[in-house]
Amino acid sequence: MADTKISALAAVTSLISTDEFVLARSGTTKKITTASLGLSDGWTPAGETWTYASADAPTFTFTVAADVTAKYQAGMKVKLNQTTDKYFVITAVSTFSGGNTTITIYGGTDYTLANAAISSPYWSMLKAPFGFPTSPAKWTETLTDSSRRDASGTTTATWFNAGSLSIQIPIGVWDVSYHAMALSVRGTGTTMSTRVTLSTANNTESDPDLGIYAYVGSTITDLAVYGGRRKTLTLASKTQYFVNIWGGAASLTLLTMLNDFTPLRVNAVCAYL
Repeated sequence: MADTKISALAAVTSLISTDEFVLARSGTTKKITTASLGLSDGWTPAGETWTYASADAPTFTFTVAADVTAKYQAGMKVKLNQTTDKYFVITAVSTFSGGNTTITIYGGTDYTLANAAISSPYWSMLKAPFGFPTSPAKWTETLTDSSRRDASGTTTATWFNAGSLSIQIPIGVWDVSYHAMALSVRGTGTTMSTRVTLSTANNTESDPDLGIYAYVGSTITDLAVYGGRRKTLTLASKTQYFVNIWGGAASLTLLTMLNDFTPLRVNAVCAYL
């Protein structure tokens, strides 16, 4: 039978999992399916064993007994089965050490990695492989509060963590934002200021990019500030962020967060989505 040119063949506009391709390897010819290539649903079989390692919810780790540092990177999606299918985002890949590579994954609001056998492991470099939940709400760490929070003192120009409000942000890259309202009240004086910040300590401002500020230079005795900031944070480890407030006045009598008036909300959205 005469050879048929590729250009003479009928075209296929979509792939199915059982489609087969010719693969040349080490001088032999083999076949491979669309499913094995991850072309039908966006998932590629890992072809290796994943073993549960640790948990620091909502972050977990598993190990691969091989050097896969050139295969996996932060931002990739993974799918695995533990009784049911579970989806995660890779947030860190360790160096190869002791015969293992440790993969750190984030499970969002819906998925936890159990200390149990892992079956059917897959990975994907796509934004939305089939079945992966793409709603940012499922991949967001949130702090909300709707109660008034008075500072524990009225020392002027001092940071207070009123209400012990804080949020834990896991390892990875995060789109962090917040909105808050704070009020300073004074007796007498000529200037007054009110500040809010999101900080890695409960008694200071660690990053001016995450602070808001209001100032008046008159005889006004009450000064409220409302607003928010947004910044991308890259964290090498799980980090606690505190919502702190500050009042500057010669005779400060009250410093409070008015979360009952407008609720405080801090969002840390996984930036790998």
